[in-house]
Amino acid sequence: NGVRYQRARLIQYALFPTKSGELTLSPFEITLSVRKQRSSSDPFGFGLGQERMNIQSIPVALDVRALPDPGNAEFIGAVGDFEITREITPKNAFVGETIEITTRITGSGNVPLINKPNYTFPEELEKYNPQQSSNIDRRNRQISGTRTFTDIVIARNEGEYSIPETRIAYFDPSGNRYRITELSPLNFIAKRDPNATTVAQ
Repeated sequence: NGVRYQRARLIQYALFPTKSGELTLSPFEITLSVRKQRSSSDPFGFGLGQERMNIQSIPVALDVRALPDPGNAEFIGAVGDFEITREITPKNAFVGETIEITTRITGSGNVPLINKPNYTFPEELEKYNPQQSSNIDRRNRQISGTRTFTDIVIARNEGEYSIPETRIAYFDPSGNRYRITELSPLNFIAKRDPNATTVAQ
């Protein structure tokens, strides 16, 4: 009605839907003080002529589309633009020594929601609880960063071991399609430590 207002960003969230269908964002509510008019008892506007009001925004409806089938690749829940790599350390180890398989997913999108890829390990390897970490950057109204997953295994016998190749998928919304990253096999050799002492029982 011809009245000029100023506006400011009070709070900002990054939201990622976890299911498809019609979703509704509930109203944002806030309580504030509104100055009705400057009265003679409050000539400097110190709050004597104010009224407390509760206001709320209008609910927002979202139509969330379901993701298509990724086919013969493992979808790790990543939606955005990512680069996926993995490496093994060390490639020459002693029997009983810890071996780490590190997977890094770097890019922009729903970084906090990315899941750890599932790899097939030889039965001769002893597996331990994997580790994970995140480095999230929320600047410039965009979520970006790196999710790191570390699988820990130990070889109980000498030999040459191989972790098979795998196909990892993430969904690229800009191209409306899956992008597939083919991770090459990881190979390492386990040998007996010549300096290890054998204990007889």
